[in-house]
Amino acid sequence: MLKKIETMIKILSFYQKNKVLLFISISFNIVFANSLKVADEKFEKGFFSTAAKLYEQQLKSVKEEQLSEVKLKWLQSLVLADFYEKALIEITSWKLSEQDKYFPFYVLIKLKIFQKYIEHYSQQMQRTDIENEDSILKKSPEYFHEQITTNYNYLIEKRKSYLQLMLNQKMFLFESRNADFENIPTFYDYLVFEFISHINSDLKLGLTVNELLLEASATKPEFNKGKALLSEVLPTEVDKKRAYVKERWLIELKKRQLDIALQIDFEINSKNREEEQENIYLAEKIKKAYLFINQLKTFRAKAEWYVVIANLEMQNLNYEMAYEACQKATDLHKSVSTAKCISLEKKILEKELVFEHSSFNTQQEVIVPLRIRNVDRLYYKVFQISRPSEWTKKLDEFKKSNTQLLTQDSVQAYLAQKPELSSEIEIKKKKIFF
Repeated sequence: MLKKIETMIKILSFYQKNKVLLFISISFNIVFANSLKVADEKFEKGFFSTAAKLYEQQLKSVKEEQLSEVKLKWLQSLVLADFYEKALIEITSWKLSEQDKYFPFYVLIKLKIFQKYIEHYSQQMQRTDIENEDSILKKSPEYFHEQITTNYNYLIEKRKSYLQLMLNQKMFLFESRNADFENIPTFYDYLVFEFISHINSDLKLGLTVNELLLEASATKPEFNKGKALLSEVLPTEVDKKRAYVKERWLIELKKRQLDIALQIDFEINSKNREEEQENIYLAEKIKKAYLFINQLKTFRAKAEWYVVIANLEMQNLNYEMAYEACQKATDLHKSVSTAKCISLEKKILEKELVFEHSSFNTQQEVIVPLRIRNVDRLYYKVFQISRPSEWTKKLDEFKKSNTQLLTQDSVQAYLAQKPELSSEIEIKKKKIFF
């Protein structure tokens, strides 16, 4: 085929030759662009192994200005397809210039590959480095930890220069299908998220979590006087995009200052607090949490802080206040964070009956500790046993009856079938739900 084209070109005029060559060049560019598009589509759909093969094929014919981008996408696909060994060999044999606009991503994916490799192969690795051994596959865990720390510290040192490096759906970070770009609008914010996730590990990083969060919540971008970065934009645009995330970092800082668990536990805490000091401490945290809401301006940040307040109120068994906080959160903003309030609201509205039981002497006053929620009427039954062996049987029957009561749509209909459950007590509350 090539010989036929060469023969045809020889007999064409100069003008015709240029037209043919231009057509071939355009056709080649279209084919390359389409192949790259297919690779991107496979990546976006999660077919990382296929995407890796397609990106690798493109490396043979890619233009110089696109080489870094395609190679990073290829390496990223290898990591997500669990080809850690190949990814490690390729990234360590590739030296990208620090002046390249993709260099921050190169450093990031390099340390990610190191992390993944040591995570999966640490048990098979050499305990110590072998003298005069250059193979990256025969390095010790200590070597990898040092490299990870070095790369993290490089990014920490350069972090402020990444404030104008905006992220979007077309930017390659790892898998971005479900990425929340309001949460990580810039490469700087992505790094903050990375650092606070790893800063308490064995990494020896150059600053504390609180120092970083304080900076991230207050930092304003400046014009980059050096080389232009990928997707660099004006500081005013960055500040606008970071309006929410700056408050998010402030929230993370406040959580640590108030000693609030970072992973909020939405399980209802039914444990009776015996120490008065613990109650005072929790009440003080709740008071400060309500005051902090006034410092937040964006709807999303306010909503996420109301979720924190709801959790604190639940710990204090203030179900009504927790419910109100959740309502405010979901009214202000609907996101992944506030969606957690939906499950919390369901728990708050669940019927609950908790009691302590034991045998007792009929000559003594009977006291049964009891806690109820979302129950407007309570019925009890006293039964007598003559032998200890009857206790377990009677108790099981009672528990079964109690469970049925709480799950019935109509308590009255159930009671009509169970007349032996008598001695009605009406529980009066301002609101039926609390």
